[in-house]
Order: sequence, then C-alpha cells, then structure tokens
Amino acid sequence: MSGPIGYDSDQAQHNVVLLTEVPEEIPAAAIIRQVDGNAAEDTSAEFTRRLEQRARELSSQIDGVRAWVVQNAQILSHAVGALQERDAINATDAQQALSVIDSASQPAPSTGSTSTGGGGTSAFLAELPR
Repeated sequence: MSGPIGYDSDQAQHNVVLLTEVPEEIPAAAIIRQVDGNAAEDTSAEFTRRLEQRARELSSQIDGVRAWVVQNAQILSHAVGALQERDAINATDAQQALSVIDSASQPAPSTGSTSTGGGGTSAFLAELPR
C-alpha cells in the first residue's frame, strides 16, 4: 500500500543548511595529506608509505567532494523553492476553479419573462445545441 507523496519544506530547508555546513567540516587537502608515522622499521615504513599514498589520493578528491555537496545543497534548495511556488500556483488554480463552480451553480436571476434565465448553469445548458 502506498501513501501520499509530499514534502516538508521546513525539513528540506534544514537539510540544505546541514549540507552547506558539511564542506566547512571537511578538513583541507593539506591536512589530509599529512601523515606522521614510524619510519624506523621496514614494516612500519612500508605501512606509512601506503598510508601517505592513500592520503594523497583522498586529498586530491576533497575539493570535488566539497563542490558536489554545495551543488546538491543548491539543487535541493531550488527544488524546495519550486515546490513551494507550485503549491501556491495550485492553490490559486483551485481557488479559481472553485469560484467558477460556485458562480455556475448560482441560480439565474429571474427576469420574470422566461425560465431559461440569463446566468448560471441553467443559462449555459439552455444555450447548448440540441
């Protein structure tokens, strides 16, 4: 069973704020590259060398990660804005449709001469070809 699809704009905006804070918490590439280790023994030196290599690989990708996070935060923010705008348009459209229905369902004002009247649903139906 599926439920309705919806969104919580406050939660989405909160997530945007969280996403934009993350790049500030990611350490800089220079900090990630720095590896302190024991080079006195061969095994330790080899481990430190491998660790340094992995740190260099990771640090080369850190700016891309930051940019990706910021880009996705902006995309999420734009999506929330578009959904809020669409909700406002839908509410306006619904209100206009309701007004049309209400005006069409009003009884025609009686002019005293005929029953076909001059407005409302009965006037509309009377004008249809038979």
